[in-house]
Amino acid sequence: MSEEEMSAQAHSQQESCPNNTGIQENPVTDPHEEVSDCVILSSADVVNKEDGHIVSADASWHYPDVSSAGEAPSATLPLPEMSVTPEHNSSELFDTSQPTNPSEPAPLHQPESGDLTHSIPTGINHSTPWTQTEPLQFAEGPDFSHQTETPQEMRERREDSIVKRAQTYFEFKERIGRLSTSCGDSYAGEVVAFCSREFSESTENYLRGCKWSPDGNVLLTNSNDNQMRVFQIPEAVINNQCDVKTELRSSLKVAETDTVFDFCWYPAMSSDSPETSLFATTCRETPIHLLSAVTGELVATYRPYNHVDEIVAAHSIGFTCDGKHLVSGFNRTLRCFDTNRPGRECVVISTIVKEKNRKGKTVSVQGQRSILSCFAAHPTDPSVMAAGAFNGDVAIYDIPSGTMTMMFEGQSGGITHVTFSKDGNYLFAGGRKNPEINCFDIRNPEKVLYVLYRYVATNQRIYFDLDRSSRYLVSGNHNGKVSVWDLQGQAHLHDGPFTPWPQLDPVINFQAHQDAVNGCSVNPKHSLLATCSGQRHFSIDILDEIVDMELDTAISTNSEIEENTLKLWNLKLPG
Repeated sequence: MSEEEMSAQAHSQQESCPNNTGIQENPVTDPHEEVSDCVILSSADVVNKEDGHIVSADASWHYPDVSSAGEAPSATLPLPEMSVTPEHNSSELFDTSQPTNPSEPAPLHQPESGDLTHSIPTGINHSTPWTQTEPLQFAEGPDFSHQTETPQEMRERREDSIVKRAQTYFEFKERIGRLSTSCGDSYAGEVVAFCSREFSESTENYLRGCKWSPDGNVLLTNSNDNQMRVFQIPEAVINNQCDVKTELRSSLKVAETDTVFDFCWYPAMSSDSPETSLFATTCRETPIHLLSAVTGELVATYRPYNHVDEIVAAHSIGFTCDGKHLVSGFNRTLRCFDTNRPGRECVVISTIVKEKNRKGKTVSVQGQRSILSCFAAHPTDPSVMAAGAFNGDVAIYDIPSGTMTMMFEGQSGGITHVTFSKDGNYLFAGGRKNPEINCFDIRNPEKVLYVLYRYVATNQRIYFDLDRSSRYLVSGNHNGKVSVWDLQGQAHLHDGPFTPWPQLDPVINFQAHQDAVNGCSVNPKHSLLATCSGQRHFSIDILDEIVDMELDTAISTNSEIEENTLKLWNLKLPG
């Protein structure tokens, strides 16, 4: 065909097409009927579901003449088999440079910059037609069939992971505490006096702490029979002039109505002045009692009332160093009594501070958000009182205003005992079922100064005390040993995931009792150490019956020896 004939044929095709594109118009008169059998690729392209051809709404493409008889090209363009994925859209074409295999879909082709051969802009002329072999195939969505875990199972798995980590943490701490009782020497003195007969008169009459009087001549004990016993120590024992062990007998017994939560001596107590020989106790469902250590008579009562005007028992009590105020601890509340004014009049202080937003809704709660379990008076400043709580926080309050001046964190267990050093610059705090005794510097309360590890396996309160020079700290252990630390020693970091603070190892560990040592008190005037032992024991037969009960005292099943004994030691410390 000559050039003139080709030009004439092209001219005739343009005249027959009113849209001036060289392509015959689609004979479809109703576009909605045709679109219903098509798949939309873009806003301008429609694919027929039956034959897989594109029906273009913008018929401005130019196609080559592929008809052997010279007829005009069709307005539909055959497509190869393709797979639509989210990474590609309808503006991308397929690579036709390779022959199409009817059994495999043609690979997607991502056009390079400037490559116009494989795009669909208007006016592109292809040299060869595309062939359609099979209908279009679309890729399926993501397969989540392997995720068979339900949200409830995911929550349970996370909770199990947290529980296992907590168990690992406590097992690690307990192991360190047990190992710490094997450090250092095994001698710290000899027993000079003891008392066991009185505590064996009734069943499970284990001791629950012992405290020396401020003058160092009288010893006060608490036991499970709810009796407070006062021991007048003989001069021969105090001066270490006894050749044999002396068996002690209590000079006074004061029976309380129920379990004694806490007890303490009056700071100005003197054995030479009977009117100052006083101690205070707090019991379940009773007011705070101020008792005479000479006659056992009730001297005064301090009655705390709740919001419905009922008497509530204090969980802990403590005098300021001058003895003018008696502080009592409750759940998120501290009450301060004037010692010279018994009765119900007191200052009620909240230990929490609620922060509210503009709408008046509480957004956070700061402070000690639990029961105040113990107190420690500053040795020289009567306005400073330290309080420990069962949530692990230790705070210092200004008395009697009750303003919280600072708070210490870092204890993993509930605090059961706190004490100041003799100069008042350091504060020691120990917890229940937690081997740590943390030392805080009140001049720098941001972190723990160092940690002392002991063996505490139950929720029983395990007391500790400082000697007269505040150089040595003495504490009982669950395995019957007494540990002594030299606070002037060199602390070191322990290699472990749960010990971020420096650790101080004990210098002495000696076997004081065959049962748990829950009381340790160093005489403030003489080189005597008082220790007491005992805990609640349960047989294996009744463990299943009490496993869900909340017990106020310790549960022990691994100790076969029950020892409820009070001992006095002639304490011999290095240096």
